[in-house]
Amino acid sequence: MSGTILLSSTLVIGGECLLFGALLPLLSIVRTSNRSRGWLALVSLVVFFILGYAAHLAVLFTAQPTVMDVVISGILFGGGLFVFLVSRLARDSIVAQADQALAADYRANHDELTGLPSRRLLLKSAEELCRAAHLKPSLFSYLLIDVNRFKDVNDALGYTNGDAVLKELGGRLRVADSDGSLTARLSGDAFLMLLPNSDAQDAQRVAQTVHQNILEPIRVDGHNITVDASVGIATYPKDAADPVSLLRCADAAMFVAKRRHDPIVIYEDGMNESAGRRLWGGTAIRRAIENHEFSIVYQPKYGLESMKAEGLEALVRWESQELGNVGPDNFIDLAERVGLIRELSDEVVRLVLQDRNTWLPLGIPIWINLSAHDMVDETLPDRLLGALKEAEVPTSMLGIEITETAMLVDQRQASVNARALSKAGLRLSIDDFGTGYSTLSHLVQFPVSEIKIDKVFVSNLSEDQTSESIIKACIEMAHNLSMTVTAEGIEDAHTLAMLRHLGCDAAQGYLMARPMKLDQLCQQGNFPDSAAAAVS
Repeated sequence: MSGTILLSSTLVIGGECLLFGALLPLLSIVRTSNRSRGWLALVSLVVFFILGYAAHLAVLFTAQPTVMDVVISGILFGGGLFVFLVSRLARDSIVAQADQALAADYRANHDELTGLPSRRLLLKSAEELCRAAHLKPSLFSYLLIDVNRFKDVNDALGYTNGDAVLKELGGRLRVADSDGSLTARLSGDAFLMLLPNSDAQDAQRVAQTVHQNILEPIRVDGHNITVDASVGIATYPKDAADPVSLLRCADAAMFVAKRRHDPIVIYEDGMNESAGRRLWGGTAIRRAIENHEFSIVYQPKYGLESMKAEGLEALVRWESQELGNVGPDNFIDLAERVGLIRELSDEVVRLVLQDRNTWLPLGIPIWINLSAHDMVDETLPDRLLGALKEAEVPTSMLGIEITETAMLVDQRQASVNARALSKAGLRLSIDDFGTGYSTLSHLVQFPVSEIKIDKVFVSNLSEDQTSESIIKACIEMAHNLSMTVTAEGIEDAHTLAMLRHLGCDAAQGYLMARPMKLDQLCQQGNFPDSAAAAVS
């Protein structure tokens, strides 16, 4: 056999082997593709090429080969290599797309943090149960599980450890899945369990087991964390005729459970009304800010030596056009939950500065309350100082009050903001002192000038020796750290006298003055002599 025949035949046989190698991925694509006709045509074409290569190989052995035959054989080898590579790349691309589609579907149907099914997947399963119920009557129940005061866990331990707690809870709820049940994470600290073939009593028994599992301590970052939860139960078709409406019923029952401090509540007619008001509240708050429905009242802080007002605390009030008077405990917490606390805080600052021509002549500082969310907002110093500059109000005339937990939510950013405000001349006060998670190590890292002892301790001062000891210790500690102490919630003269005896610096409460409009406050008097002259 001449060298020309050997080279040509080797190239043709190699190309033919490559074509055979291309058939395997193409046949795999045909089996898995929804559009297989085009791929079948390509398989047929490859088979046709294989037959053509065989015919050309036969010609090589029956005729005298030439240089042109070698060139043609090389082209055929290249063609076989091209088809082989294209078929492999096509298969790999289709497999990758399928994997990406599966991953995207998984992400859409599962919670990234806990790995639990998503709300979408659970509602889809519930819809299938509803369709099946039209053919064969059946029922199912929802358990809506909401962790109580989970914000405090995040505030005390940070969001990373908070996520670890949620993952552990998700694992415990997943273990509780049985007999076709499905547990999903709705959002934040809320979970939803779907229980097929379960009435309210069956669901209540499961809820009791789930609640006990949640109460078991969770070990996170060296801490034993114990959390509680409120569970709302709703059953199809008794409470609602579709999965989404049933979820609203379960949410209403859960909300009632929180309000009653009852761990498990079964839905009853009428519960949806209060839940609807709560869900609608986020929209109402935004509308109230736009329509300027919020207003400010002021409550003085009185020096216990002079019994003259040494400062005014600005308190926000909401007179809603639709809801009437809404208490701060309701709308401030809701503003935090729906992400409107920055807008609400900015509105409070705007209203306080709008009154500046009345309170600036008094010569005493105004104190405003900021939430933990405000203190970790990196835009806070620029927004607050910018508003003061625009209103031409000295920074020394404004103080901010925060709760103890605000020092533990992203402590680094909170400290940066506090120091920036303090450096600019604002004063910082810790409100509700003694009821949160503060420690001395946290306290000394913030430029605090005042602590306010919570009224929980003050109200029991006359009857409880423990409260007296706590207040005395707080006063001594604060004075050693060059801080002043204000006691709030004073309602009787005996408590006021005891606080003066313990060395408390200032007092605030209904005994001296209730929160009131600024013009009423100015008429009441009890300001320092210079301020009284300004008012008169």
